[in-house]
Amino acid sequence: MLNFLLNENVLAVAPVCGFFTGHMLMSLKNNILDPAAHKAFPKNFFGDTDESKKVTINWRVFIKEFVIWLIMVGIFYIIWAKLLKKSPH
Repeated sequence: MLNFLLNENVLAVAPVCGFFTGHMLMSLKNNILDPAAHKAFPKNFFGDTDESKKVTINWRVFIKEFVIWLIMVGIFYIIWAKLLKKSPH
């Protein structure tokens, strides 16, 4: 069934992998880059008026998302390599 869906272009591997990649990149931005920018620039640089908000870099959340991305892209690569490998004519 999965082979039929992939061969008939009903389901493509690249857009599904792109979804997971976008999610991982958003996690990188939200958990690493944004907190690092808030620590690197002056307090009012981003227009924040809430001084009591503590900003921390969340390495654990990003590493969890990265591992999920790595596993999913690996699974989709195996699906692509095994099911869509064209035999030479």
